[in-house]
Amino acid sequence: ESLLNMANIETTYDATKTSGVLVHVKGGVNLTNQQASWEFQALDPVTGQPPLDQSVGFLPPNNGTTGQGYVSFTIMAYNQTGGLVQINSSAQITFDQTEPYDTQPFLNTIDDIAPTVKMSILGIADTNQSVVLQIESSDVGSGVARTSIYEVTGNGTVSFLMETTATMAVVQLSSYSSKLLGIPQDNVGNMPSIEEQMGNLLVLNISSVEGVCPGNCLGNGMCTSYGVCICNSGFIGQNCSEDINECAGN
Repeated sequence: ESLLNMANIETTYDATKTSGVLVHVKGGVNLTNQQASWEFQALDPVTGQPPLDQSVGFLPPNNGTTGQGYVSFTIMAYNQTGGLVQINSSAQITFDQTEPYDTQPFLNTIDDIAPTVKMSILGIADTNQSVVLQIESSDVGSGVARTSIYEVTGNGTVSFLMETTATMAVVQLSSYSSKLLGIPQDNVGNMPSIEEQMGNLLVLNISSVEGVCPGNCLGNGMCTSYGVCICNSGFIGQNCSEDINECAGN
């Protein structure tokens, strides 16, 4: 019997092959006091009553490895809940006649806010109508997972170009007259729609790109006529400032 998607449950499982007992399970949700509860009771399969022998049960003694159990549940937040509202929860466990044991509190944050992105052109690559794109995606909730880049042509056609987690990327276009569209996605799946982002298109104003490389590539690369550094082997970064150890791991 499946207990998924049920607010109240009561059933008995046959655990005689593994533990020699039946397990009666009773649980439910109290909406008034906002509590969910579960009760597990081992039963003698012959008498249908709790075993007289206290060492008999469906959980062996807890030695840190065996004897541990857990329950899991899923709840839906109120419709009006949102905007990084935090939901606190905690549990209390009681074994037979012992004093209740309080668990550590657990915190969930409702994140329904889509991330944002700002893009700009750093320069033009030498071939294949490619541009160097700076991507600044941000999110106030779970954090940015990835950003998808789309090309919007003059007739309004939207084409997927790439998906990236980097802050800088080289994208190849069908035309320098196209526009670029960024769709960031956070770690819980929030993202703006293409329709929502159509008002934030990046126009490729190629003539405004300076033909001077930052720091003249610091002597660690070649500066193209479009203001983009082509770094020498062993150097990376916008101005070739990062010296990587190519022998590391060898």
